[in-house]
This record gives sequence, C-alpha cells and structure tokens, in this order.
Amino acid sequence: MYILSYDEQSGEKLHLDFGCYKAYHAIFEKREIVSYAMEDPLRGYFTSMLHQLDYYLKIRHEDNFKIHIVSNIFSAIIYTMIDLMHENIDMEDHSYSRKEKIVMDFLDLVEKEFRNTKGIGQYAEKLHVSVQYLSICVRTVTQKTPSFFINHAVLTEAKALLLNTDHTLSAIADDLEFPDPFTFGKFFKRLTGTSPGKFRKRA
Repeated sequence: MYILSYDEQSGEKLHLDFGCYKAYHAIFEKREIVSYAMEDPLRGYFTSMLHQLDYYLKIRHEDNFKIHIVSNIFSAIIYTMIDLMHENIDMEDHSYSRKEKIVMDFLDLVEKEFRNTKGIGQYAEKLHVSVQYLSICVRTVTQKTPSFFINHAVLTEAKALLLNTDHTLSAIADDLEFPDPFTFGKFFKRLTGTSPGKFRKRA
C-alpha cells in the first residue's frame, strides 16, 4: 500500500489543475472513504509510476532534474487518480442542481480563460447570470468565492512558469495577460506575501 502526501512548499512545484467541478467535488467534498478497482493494464502503469517515484525520492543527491522528475511523476499519479474518479463519478446516478451546473460551467470557463478573463463580472456575463447570483452559487456549492478560483488558476500558472522556465518576469506577466510586470508583481505578492523574483530565488 502507498500513501501519497506532500507539504505546501512541495505542492508549489506541482502544476496541478483541479478546475473541473467533478474532480473538485470528488477530492474536497466526499467525506466517506471510497475505493475504485483499477484494471490492467492501467494498474501496471500506475504501479510502475509509484515505483519510479519511490526510486527518485530515495536518491540522496539533488541533481539538476530530480525535482522536475519527481513533480511530473507525482502529477501523473494524481491525474490518473482523478481520471479514475471521473469514470466512477460519471457512472453514479447524480442529478446536479441548477447552482451546481452553473458552478461546473464557471470552473470550466476559468480553466480555459483565466489568462484573459480575470473579472467575476466577465464570467457572469458569459454564463448569462448576475454577479450576485454567480457568487451565491459558488459560495453555496464550494464554500469559496469566485475570486478564489480565478486567482488560484492564475497563481498556479504563475508559480509553474517561475519554477519551471527561465522566462523573465516581464515575459510571464505578458503570458498571463497582465498589463505590465508591476501589476503582476502586486497580484503575486498580495496572494503569497512575497514578490515573484524572491519566490523564484527561494525555490
């Protein structure tokens, strides 16, 4: 049996996107212990990934690529688990409420458009609902605000670019469609307490 866990600092190096409502629901909303059967050949691939992760974690020296190899294997394992959850959730009888459907559509939109759409009003307009109703739906279903998910998507991508590329701060700000590096820096520091440059150096 394997138990997977990671701390916040390690989690920052993982570029995981939990935008889909069904994955979010499966991971954060389910309180009971669930188990799903994993058939061959998926079981063999999954076991192989676990062995690879175990191998690289036990390497004592920190070579140039260890953290990238570990983070990518871990990400692949997490996505495989989410995919398995998706298959089983899709098979379950569940009728979504109107609020849940709006939240599903909202999270799908955030996943696709977080670069060029950062305002709650823009998402509400695309979903043909008021800002107030969108906020009510998201809070009711997830106990979080729409801004949380928008900021999380942008911040996750920003951290991935800072840690996994040598792009300049100006290039990253441009990629995330901020008007300028200063605005990007203010956004990043407001959410993390540190500047993008210091975050990159600390890692």
